Amino acid sequence: MNLTSQQYIALAHEGSFTWPARGLGVSQLRFCDWLDNLEEQLGTRLVLRSRKGITLTPAGQIYLNGSRRMLSVQQRTAAALANLGGG
Repeated sequence: MNLTSQQYIALAHEGSFTWPARGLGVSQLRFCDWLDNLEEQLGTRLVLRSRKGITLTPAGQIYLNGSRRMLSVQQRTAAALANLGGG
């Protein structure tokens, strides 16, 4: 599975860094660093941070939709390979 997609979907779902970081077994600081690096790579802000949590930007919503599609393709591919029965 694509960990980046999983992390981003968890972040968007929870609206904060705390629970996704815990669920993925990383520190909140590491999770924030991961997001900062992702935004830098993409050249755009994905989330707006506030004391109340995070809000997706329009670019963030596009990335979320793409992450969901990527995970869906990966899951279908893994299921198709599993159905081959090792052939």
